[in-house]
Amino acid sequence: TKRSTIKTEMQTACLTKKSFSLSDKLSFPPSSKLLFMTTQELSTKKEAIETMLQKHPEITLILDMEADSQGQLNLTSQDLPERLKHLVIINLKQDATSIENFFLLGCSHLRSLDFSHLSNLTSIGDFFLAGCSQLISLDFSHLSSLTSIGNFFLSGCAHLRSLDLSHLSNLTSIGNFFVSGCSLARSNIALPSIETSETANSLISAHLDCL
Repeated sequence: TKRSTIKTEMQTACLTKKSFSLSDKLSFPPSSKLLFMTTQELSTKKEAIETMLQKHPEITLILDMEADSQGQLNLTSQDLPERLKHLVIINLKQDATSIENFFLLGCSHLRSLDFSHLSNLTSIGDFFLAGCSQLISLDFSHLSSLTSIGNFFLSGCAHLRSLDLSHLSNLTSIGNFFVSGCSLARSNIALPSIETSETANSLISAHLDCL
């Protein structure tokens, strides 16, 4: 099956400490060590991963999440190992359409987060990654189905260096306190082009003007 094939290739890449690339689905820097697991496996192996991260702090965790009955994904900072810096979220069942409120709220140890493989997402709830004070890199590419973003989106992500929102061409709603408390320069935020989506461009620009 597709799931077992992907899992096998990821695990092989991790064990051989090589970079992993699977067509246009997943790609990672050559220096990364990769670890693949489901959320269920994570809950039972969290302590073992903590020990592994002591020796290999740059491990990237590729986490296959399954949505609940309403198509939502939910993850708290307590669900992750405290030393984990790099996280990629995937959804091999492709049943996820939204991110629940308080997703990874206050997860201060994360440095990089990749959401680019959740192409079916249509909405993100309130307090998404709020208080992730050490977050430097966030990949939002390929989320062209996203239409709404809740309140306090990335609020308090003081170390975020850039934000690429250029793929969010169908965005029609943004909540209050959008990227508040971030030190992002306006020039480091990429918007959907006016040619691609004037509505999304104007919407994001209006919220940035309020900062």
